[in-house]
Amino acid sequence: MAAVELTVGEPAAADAPAAFVVLGASNVSRGLARLVAAVESRSPGAALFVAAGHGRGYGVNTRVAARRLPSILRSGLWRGLDRHGGEASAALVTDVGNELLYGFPAEQIAAWVRESVRRLADRGATIAITRLPLAGIAAVGAVRYRALRTFFVPGCRLSLADLKDAASRLDAELQAIAADVGGRVIEQPAHWYGLDTLHVRRRHLDDL
Repeated sequence: MAAVELTVGEPAAADAPAAFVVLGASNVSRGLARLVAAVESRSPGAALFVAAGHGRGYGVNTRVAARRLPSILRSGLWRGLDRHGGEASAALVTDVGNELLYGFPAEQIAAWVRESVRRLADRGATIAITRLPLAGIAAVGAVRYRALRTFFVPGCRLSLADLKDAASRLDAELQAIAADVGGRVIEQPAHWYGLDTLHVRRRHLDDL
């Protein structure tokens, strides 16, 4: 699935349960059926709001093939939440880091994520943020990186050393953001990921 803007559930009545929110990119899209089933089984009738899609960024609009995606900050998810009543009970912030490959510095990406988290916290959400898979990134060598960069982001000019350094800084920022809102941090072990180090193996999608 190239892009996702999903709302599951009816507009909230005054006493309706609050929404669940998931922000991410391709891994969220790939695990969407599992996500919907999990929410429906644990909180029947709850609303689910998702912003995801291959290559999606938190603060920059992206284009994959012929499909354009607004950034998560500019997506319709926030308007959908407001129409629902503006409350959220829990939120997952994941798939952070695509913008590193688009040439944006870790600090700018962290600022976009921080704004997303602020909006969720202001709506009352309990927040979980996934860390970057640093162990998997550390294991990537020059040959594999050139192949991955050519296949997924041919316009990327970031060196492997610079990518690893930026990923480490961004991961530290994510942990700080989670601490600031009393959120949970989710580790992402290297074995969750396939050869591309970008996509969680399908058998581990339930672990997120």
